[in-house]
Amino acid sequence: MMYCKNCATENPDGASRCQNCGELLNGAGENAAVNGYGNSVPYGTAYNYAPKVVIIPEENRALSMWEYLLYQILFSLPTIGLIIALVFGFGGTKNINLKNFARSFLCLYILCVILAVVIFILGLSGMMNH
Repeated sequence: MMYCKNCATENPDGASRCQNCGELLNGAGENAAVNGYGNSVPYGTAYNYAPKVVIIPEENRALSMWEYLLYQILFSLPTIGLIIALVFGFGGTKNINLKNFARSFLCLYILCVILAVVIFILGLSGMMNH
C-alpha cells in the first residue's frame, strides 16, 4: 500500500494519483493517470476530483484581529475584565485561541499586581527612612 503525502489516504500499489485528493504518488508522470484497466490516459479524463473542503472545528478557529482587539479592551476593564478573563481562561469557551489569550491576560494581571506590590513596599521603606 502507498500513502498520499497530501492527505495520508491509503492507496493501492501502482496507483499514480491518490484516490482521495488526486495528488501525484511517488513521482508518477505529471500528465498521465492510470484508469481502472491499467491503461495510461491523459489526466482529467480518468478521474474527476473536486477540491477538498477542510472544516475547522470551532475549538481550533483562529480569532480575527478585531476579535483580539475587542477581547483586549474587554479584559482591560478593571473588575469585570478580570472576571471575564478568569471565566474564558478556565472553561468559559471551547475555543483554544480565546482560552490562551485570556490566560495570557491573566498572567499579565499577575505581573502587574506583583510589580505594584514591589513598588508599594519600596515606597513604604523609602518613607520610613526619612
